[in-house]
Amino acid sequence: SDLKEKLEIPPEVPRNEFDPRDFKENNLIFLIDVSGSMIDSNKLQWLKLSVNNLIKNVRDIEKISIVTYRDTVRCLAENKNNADTAELYQLIRELKAKGITRGNKAIHFALDLAIRNYLPNGNNQIILATDGKFPFTEKDYEIWKLKTSDKKIVLSVLAFGNDKKAIVNLKEISKKGKGNFIQIETLDLAKSAIFEEVKQRSKR
Repeated sequence: SDLKEKLEIPPEVPRNEFDPRDFKENNLIFLIDVSGSMIDSNKLQWLKLSVNNLIKNVRDIEKISIVTYRDTVRCLAENKNNADTAELYQLIRELKAKGITRGNKAIHFALDLAIRNYLPNGNNQIILATDGKFPFTEKDYEIWKLKTSDKKIVLSVLAFGNDKKAIVNLKEISKKGKGNFIQIETLDLAKSAIFEEVKQRSKR
């Protein structure tokens, strides 16, 4: 469709938005739900638009990783920067949704990536994008705390859709991860959500 084609084109966002004098370097892990429900409506297309808005401003000092999950967890890219933007755009463009969700396993996978590429003086952040409900138990949370130890790693959630139980679940996960919960309900919000979240977290 015309909308699909439009959303898959890297959007025009001014470059150099992340002036290094004002914003710390970022270690970002995009943890993206590609289970079957994400194909509904414009969920996946809006997510692609949001990620592309951030990629447009990636600097050479960033560490960008992309992880997808459904019935399996896959790392599509690790530790990329502005030299790899074409590759990142292509990976996002080619995302397709199918299968079922294995969310808690995916969070632990993403956390291991965040720790491996940890920036002591930077913003270390996992951005979970999903429309689904999944267990993140007290045992999962204890593992999270044990692994992070004295490292500051934030888990923020972009929630798509209006499933009430899923929203409650995802709010709790973002709270445990000491990140923000952002419900994506409009195209305008989708355009700016990840970009503004990272700006807020990385501001010196």
